[in-house]
Amino acid sequence: METISSLDAVTKHLEQHESSKRIKKLIYSACKNTWENDEETIDRFKLQDLIQELFRFNPTTNNLNYSLSEVVKTLNKQAEYAIIANVIFHQMQKLYITPEEPTGILLNKSHQEESTGLLLNQPRKDEQIFYNSEPISLNSID
Repeated sequence: METISSLDAVTKHLEQHESSKRIKKLIYSACKNTWENDEETIDRFKLQDLIQELFRFNPTTNNLNYSLSEVVKTLNKQAEYAIIANVIFHQMQKLYITPEEPTGILLNKSHQEESTGLLLNQPRKDEQIFYNSEPISLNSID
C-alpha cells in the first residue's frame, strides 16, 4: 500500500478544489509579496513548491493566518479571497506539528483533525506556539 505524505495530500486537495487557480494565486502572492495576474508567470511554479515556501516562511499557524490575512486585505475581492484563504489555512494546518493537547485547553476543530507532522522548518524549542489561533472568519462576510 502506498503512503501519501501530508504535503502531497494538502497539495492534491488544493489542486482539486474548485477555486484552485485562485488558491495558487493567493499562495503565490503570500510567498512573493506581489500580486500577479499573469497566469503564465504563476504557472511556472508548482503548487507544492509554493506550499512548501509558504510553510517555511510561516513557522506557526498564527504566522500563516497573518500572512494570508495581509494579502486578502490588499485585494478588491476581499470576501471571495477570505474564503479561499480559509481553505488554504485549514488545509495547511495539517503540515504543522501539534503536540498532545494540554489538559483544560480547548483547541479549535481544525486541530482535532489528525496531524501527520511534516517537518520542513521546526520551530525553536524556546518559541511559543499558539494553538488556539483565530482563522480568518467567514462570519464577517455575511
